[in-house]
Amino acid sequence: MRPTYDGKLDGLYFALCGTAAAAFLIVAVIGASLRLADQLRPRTGDILSFDLAKGAVSDNQTMITAGLVGNPPVASCVLKPHVMQTPGGSLVIEATQFESSLSYQVVTYQVHWAGGHTSDNGADCGTSADLLLRPADLSTLSLAAGGWG
Repeated sequence: MRPTYDGKLDGLYFALCGTAAAAFLIVAVIGASLRLADQLRPRTGDILSFDLAKGAVSDNQTMITAGLVGNPPVASCVLKPHVMQTPGGSLVIEATQFESSLSYQVVTYQVHWAGGHTSDNGADCGTSADLLLRPADLSTLSLAAGGWG
């Protein structure tokens, strides 16, 4: 007597193939996203130009505390984009610093500011300064300046 074929193995085979295809697709999307994020991050030499003629407007509440390069770690100054836009100026990324710990990696950007004053109070960075900024701070400044370039 001949055994009957009920097709259960076909269903299992297609389920396994579908799962493998979905896993491959997920890995490909994650890899492409990571590559895109790496390409979009600021790089050494990128410039943020603050100019009222660009039409970018920053609110008066935005305030960023930046570390001063070459000074004790407690030394800092304040960047207020709406103050920086009035006389104009630019931030140039000079270096990217990576610090790793056991569970994460910290990125800090060393930038050079040249232009007008950065704040309207005593914590002004001056008309020229080397600063340390976090990626989120650079994003905020980029939005206020109207983008990179």
